[in-house]
Amino acid sequence: RWPVQLTAWAALALVYHFAVWPPLIGLCWIVALFLTAAQPRVGLGLALLLLPFFYWHKAVALVNRTITVPPAYVLLLCLMPALSLNLWQRLRQRTAHFYALDWLAAAWLLISLVAAANVWHWPGYGRGLVDLVLVPLLLYLATRTLLDQPCAWRSAVGGLAIGGVLVALLGLVSWLRGMGTAADSVLRLVGPHFSPNHTALYLERTLFLLAGFAWASRGTWRWVGLTVWGCTLLALLLTASRGAWLLGVPVGALCFALLVGRGSAENESAASARPRMAWLGLATLALIVMIAIGVAGFGWERLSNQATVLDRVAIWRSSAALWRDFPLAGTGPGGFYWLYPAYLPPGSTMDPNLRHPHNLWLEFGSMWGVIGLGWIIVTLGVAWSSLRRLWRNWPTVSHEWIACQPIAAGLVAGLAAGVAHGQVDAFGALADLAAWNWAAFGLLSVLVIHVRGETNE
Repeated sequence: RWPVQLTAWAALALVYHFAVWPPLIGLCWIVALFLTAAQPRVGLGLALLLLPFFYWHKAVALVNRTITVPPAYVLLLCLMPALSLNLWQRLRQRTAHFYALDWLAAAWLLISLVAAANVWHWPGYGRGLVDLVLVPLLLYLATRTLLDQPCAWRSAVGGLAIGGVLVALLGLVSWLRGMGTAADSVLRLVGPHFSPNHTALYLERTLFLLAGFAWASRGTWRWVGLTVWGCTLLALLLTASRGAWLLGVPVGALCFALLVGRGSAENESAASARPRMAWLGLATLALIVMIAIGVAGFGWERLSNQATVLDRVAIWRSSAALWRDFPLAGTGPGGFYWLYPAYLPPGSTMDPNLRHPHNLWLEFGSMWGVIGLGWIIVTLGVAWSSLRRLWRNWPTVSHEWIACQPIAAGLVAGLAAGVAHGQVDAFGALADLAAWNWAAFGLLSVLVIHVRGETNE
């Protein structure tokens, strides 16, 4: 049966890639609707895979306007019937389990709607609401409700990781062809995004997911995983992102090492854990060596560029001034882009077309105000507390869920890398990053619910 399903999905992808006629695009959407209704988990995995290709959207010309629909959005919308049916059955049978992050997800929607009180440009707010709130929350809901088996959970995370690998491979091919962005005498790798920093933000999350899969694999698959991990690390280095080099990757690596090391010590005997720890040491050494090679290859000119650091500080000042004018609820999702230019100093040469303030705290403060800032602090605190309980209870659950632990460590490390890099760049103010963050929250929530359920039985 699977060859027929694979052929159907491949044929749909091929036709949709070349389709430009709106009726044909609509027909592809209808076919995708039937395929996802038959295989909702496959549709979810493909949506996760296509997250970073947000800008590879289809432009559908209507009577008086043109709408752009990214490929992941199409699959998520096609998932709605299957997702609604699943939710209805869970609620009717009273098998739905609620978790603290579920209420925080609802609160995120509420504070985004409250921010509408300060909207200056309604089309921009509508797009920001869809990209930064509604679609990520729909992805969170889908991962929470459709992935109730370890195999399905691993497949979904695999889709998320493969999407990042495709970003790395496409970026490497284009870089080898001389395409990229030049800065500080360096040709910086750019994937399917418009900025190498954006690509780095996505790749650093993927890097630790791949580390988790390589750790959980055996034999030949481990070597394959390490090879793909090395290619992704190389692509990340070639982005020449100092935020990734100095913040994201070190923090993510430390987090991954602590979580995987703890899991090995608690769930395995000393004899079986020793080879795993040797692999971890080898991977850490490779990470250090490749970063050293990257720094030596690019030279200190890139690292010591003070002009961009001063520009970043100036952006923070202007963003803080914007926040002061909208302190409680912020400018709303997507509102920063439309109001930020008014807060630039007279005669400034800074880029006015910024979509975020390049700082996690200013990001939430300027777009969601004090309410949003309080929300992210509470959310990170709840996530930290839940993950501590999750790791404490790992040894008491079934073997199938224990086998997911290294991959879960990669998810947590990816989020940690994103938070660290978010001190000088975006965290959730870009569509694919917002979706990745909420997908990770949903995937980790599934583990929390199942581990808690098995522990209480």
